[in-house]
Amino acid sequence: MGGNQCCVINCRAACHDHATEEPDHELSFYSFPSWRRTEGEEISDLTKRRRMAWVAAVGRPDITFAKIPVSMKVCSRHFQSGRPADEMLEDDPDWVPSVHMRPEDDADWLPNVHMKLEDDDWLPNVHIKPEDPEAVGPSPADQEEEDGAEDVSGDDEDEDEERLREPTGDRQSERTSGGECGTCARRRERLNRLLAENAALRYELERCRLGEGFLEASDERVRYYTGLQCFAVLMGLLQHLLPQLQPEGAGPGEDTPPDTPTPLSPFQKLFLTLARLRLDLPAAHLAHLLGVGAGEVGHAFTETLCALHGRLGPLVYWPERAWLAGGVPEPYATALGLGAGQVVALVTCLEVAIERPSSVKGREQTYSYPRRAHTMKYLLALTPQGAVAFVSRAVGGRASDLQHFAAP
Repeated sequence: MGGNQCCVINCRAACHDHATEEPDHELSFYSFPSWRRTEGEEISDLTKRRRMAWVAAVGRPDITFAKIPVSMKVCSRHFQSGRPADEMLEDDPDWVPSVHMRPEDDADWLPNVHMKLEDDDWLPNVHIKPEDPEAVGPSPADQEEEDGAEDVSGDDEDEDEERLREPTGDRQSERTSGGECGTCARRRERLNRLLAENAALRYELERCRLGEGFLEASDERVRYYTGLQCFAVLMGLLQHLLPQLQPEGAGPGEDTPPDTPTPLSPFQKLFLTLARLRLDLPAAHLAHLLGVGAGEVGHAFTETLCALHGRLGPLVYWPERAWLAGGVPEPYATALGLGAGQVVALVTCLEVAIERPSSVKGREQTYSYPRRAHTMKYLLALTPQGAVAFVSRAVGGRASDLQHFAAP
C-alpha cells in the first residue's frame, strides 16, 4: 500500500482520484504516532497509550504495536477536525481517529456491488413454502413503511455526516467549560513536571561537569578543591580574572562568542587550575572529570596561570632588606650566632614533582636521581615571622641545591 492511501479498512481515500488522475487537495494523510521512550516517563507513557489506541482503532491484522509499516497512514476523513489533536490533549476527540472507522459507520464507504436480480442463474435454488409466514414477502403497506423508515434513517445519517463536517466552532460550543479547564489544568501540570525534571537534570549535569552548581552548595568543597574560604571569594576571584580568561570578541555577559566553541568555561578553567595546584591532580584525571582531552586541560592550566600572574602579581608585596632586618627578634639572631641586623631570611630549596616531559632534553634536565622522578626546584626565602619573601625561577631537578643557589 502506498503512502498516499488510507490504511483504514474499506476506506478508499487517496491523494489522487484514480478515475481522473487529479490530486485531491482536501485530503491529508497522517502517520501513526511513535513511542518516544527517551523523553521522560510521562511522555513515554502518553505516547505509548496513543500508539496503542491508534492500532486498536484501525483494527488491521497486519498492523501491530511493534510493527507498523511506514506506508500505513490514516486520512483526514477519520478525524472530526480533519487532523489529529496534539498529543498532550488526551481528552480531545481527535486524539485517536474515531470517524468512519468501521464499514457500518457509513453506507457510502461500502464496496459498490451491483447485482443483477433479473438473472435467474444468480439466485440460489430456494424452495419457499406458502404456509411459512416468514418466507412470504411483505405486503405493499409494510413495504411502504419500511421504505419510509429507510428514508428517515438515511436522512439522519446525512445530517450526522454534515454535523461532523461543520466547522470546529460549532463543536467547541458543545464542549463544557469545565472540560476545557480540566484539560488545561492537566496539561499545565504535565508541563510543570517536565520543567521540574529538566531543572533536576540540569543540576545533575552541572554536578557531573564540576560546574558552579557543584561548589555553590557547599563551602567545604570549595575549601577542599581550591583552598579558598568560601564560594563568594571564588566568584570574586573569577570576576577579577574574567577579562583574561574570555576569548577575544566575547562580551561581558557571555563566556564565548557564538562562533568560537570552547569545551571549558572560565569557571571550569579556574577550578581545574586551583584544584591541580592544591591537590596535585594529574591532567588525565581532570580531563576525565570534565569530559575533555588532556591537551585541553594543559592549555587551560597554562592560560589560567598566566592570567593569575598578570592580575594578581602586582598585589604581592616583597619587603625590603632593611624592613626585614628590623623585624627579626633578637633571640632568633642570637640563636644563629649573628647580630640582630645580619639575619634577614632563611633560604630553602623546594622540589616539586612534575609529569614526564615529552622531549628528550626536558627529561634529561628534570630527572632527579635522589628522588628517581622528574622534578622542578625553587629557592624560597622565609622570614622569621613565616612569610614568603622571595621565590626564584624554576630549574630542573637534576641541578643540586648549591648549583641552584649559586646560579644568577
